[in-house]
Amino acid sequence: MADDSKTPTPPHDDDAWIETVVGVAGSLGFNKMRLRWKLMRWQEQRRRKARQREQLVAHITYAHKTCHQCGAVQDKDEAVCTRCGVKLGSRGVQVLGRIGLAAPVPMSMSTLLAVAILVAYVRVWIAGGGGLVSPGGPLLVEFGGRWPELIADEPWRLVTAMFLHAGLWHLGFNILAIATVGPRIEELYGRTTMLGLFIITGVLANLGALAVGEAGVGIGASGGVMGLIGAAVGHGHRLGAPVRRPLRRRVRPRRPARDLAAPLLAPRARRHRPDRPRRHPRRARDHPHAAPPASRPAR
Repeated sequence: MADDSKTPTPPHDDDAWIETVVGVAGSLGFNKMRLRWKLMRWQEQRRRKARQREQLVAHITYAHKTCHQCGAVQDKDEAVCTRCGVKLGSRGVQVLGRIGLAAPVPMSMSTLLAVAILVAYVRVWIAGGGGLVSPGGPLLVEFGGRWPELIADEPWRLVTAMFLHAGLWHLGFNILAIATVGPRIEELYGRTTMLGLFIITGVLANLGALAVGEAGVGIGASGGVMGLIGAAVGHGHRLGAPVRRPLRRRVRPRRPARDLAAPLLAPRARRHRPDRPRRHPRRARDHPHAAPPASRPAR
């Protein structure tokens, strides 16, 4: 009885079910105090997450515009910031920015780069007969993939390999990254510099892969994308914390693990050697010399 007199009473009327559950559980021998606290804590966490969702929706659907340069709130009909004079863009661009994406300006360098990558993928896809199967190594080499034995005579493959992709996931991740980071680099350095950074860092990434002896066909724009992200991070670090934090929020991806997972989404196309038939190795547990799984110690 003394324990029940000290237990907290749920402050909300919709928490009455907690006392009902606690009463039933107590009759079954459960600790009423502990169960009550757990249910109240779970209920409070649920309410907190609901409030966060409401705040996020309110932020995304906010009617007025916010200047990405100075942070001033502007009327929804304004086209240019009244404080610093920066172009605000349309409401759709503002909404994408609040979600964490940046919509490239039509015919910007980021748009042209994404279109070129998409066209290259469609060409390879048509040549491979269509379907959902990733293109094979010989086909990627034919269209300009990075093949170590051919680089000495055809160094242009260091560039063309950046525009080839082995599947829809691989393609989608890199195009999304370019759409997120590319427009910011264009704002900071200009269209030509953005393209130059993408090409140079992508070529350096391909040279690095050759230097470490990576076998198989090399494709993908990940090296150039990482170069653009590095340029944005370096710019923010040079300007200091007040500018670095908002810039980092604008260029960082919502799912950082995607950059680590992207190279693994098309392993056959990346690791297949055109001069060897593709094999399907047996699983480790089917191998005759595979070690048995370690048993857990008895407790």
